Amino acid sequence: MENRMSDNQRRFFCRLLFLFFCCLPTAIIVYRAFHPRTPDDWQKQVLATIGVHTQVNSVETLSPTETVLRDVTLFDGHGQPVLSAMEVDLTYTPGRSQIVIRDQVRLSNQGLKYISETINRRLMRSGACSVLLNDVVLTTTENGQTRELRVSPVEITTNPTAEGARAVVTLQMRNANALSDQKAVVQCNVDHIAATDQLRIHVETNQVAMPCWLVNQWLPELRELGAESGFAGRFFIQPHEQRLNGWIDGQFTDVNLASAYEPAAVSASGGNMMGEIELHMSFPLLPRGEGADRKDDFAILKLPDGTTQPILPDYKLQEVFNVASAIGKTVRTARSKSAINF
Repeated sequence: MENRMSDNQRRFFCRLLFLFFCCLPTAIIVYRAFHPRTPDDWQKQVLATIGVHTQVNSVETLSPTETVLRDVTLFDGHGQPVLSAMEVDLTYTPGRSQIVIRDQVRLSNQGLKYISETINRRLMRSGACSVLLNDVVLTTTENGQTRELRVSPVEITTNPTAEGARAVVTLQMRNANALSDQKAVVQCNVDHIAATDQLRIHVETNQVAMPCWLVNQWLPELRELGAESGFAGRFFIQPHEQRLNGWIDGQFTDVNLASAYEPAAVSASGGNMMGEIELHMSFPLLPRGEGADRKDDFAILKLPDGTTQPILPDYKLQEVFNVASAIGKTVRTARSKSAINF
């Protein structure tokens, strides 16, 4: 007995073929025809998604899941351009979107502050996302002098967590202490705590001295450490009851101590009075002897002549990193105790 298809089965099979070979391609074409794909559409979509004004010159939709934006410029709240890229690749996969910028991006520290503060929480609240910047040059200009820091690549990933969301930022830069062009990975974890709408930050530089000017827009007190100062180590910051709690474990390098020395000594050194500060402590800082965790905390200042002095216990920090008053007091005390008037 031959196994023949019934009329109903044949009709069902023909309908299935029709849906697969006719309706599905038509649906894809209609989707691509009506899906927002003009530069103006994308400018509005970026503004609604991450809160940043952009200018997009052209758009190419490679597939329903991949789009390329060309000649893209981001503007700050005053209409000034802060970042531009020749191409931005956008890819969508189930549960995650990905943004890739392959050409070099130049970003000032003012622009870095604006972008991070504007899109940080929106990006973290938008679900799982990945951002890859192949080549980034960070810049700052003060007193007519421009400084640059090249980091490549920079990767940002965001994922939902039980507390809210986490963004992991990793970047690679040359380790100045290495004998070769070996690159070290600097990592920053930013947790958004949904219950309090606050951010918890944990940074590990892997002994690479990151320039302090990168965060001058957030911590202007660091300018007092000098234009060449940097930080190598790790720190943790968590807001708690209207103040910052956390710890710091690392060194401030190339700290300018000229203001703490006699003018004659500064002139004799050619103006090069650099030192280091080693910090291992928690904050907010307490007077010496208060708090169970104070016994292991210490701060040491390394003077230009190679000697070290403990930073005096009665110094005051405004917020987290301002140690300028402690530097001056420590150097003056060390100088008064020294037989050499350095």
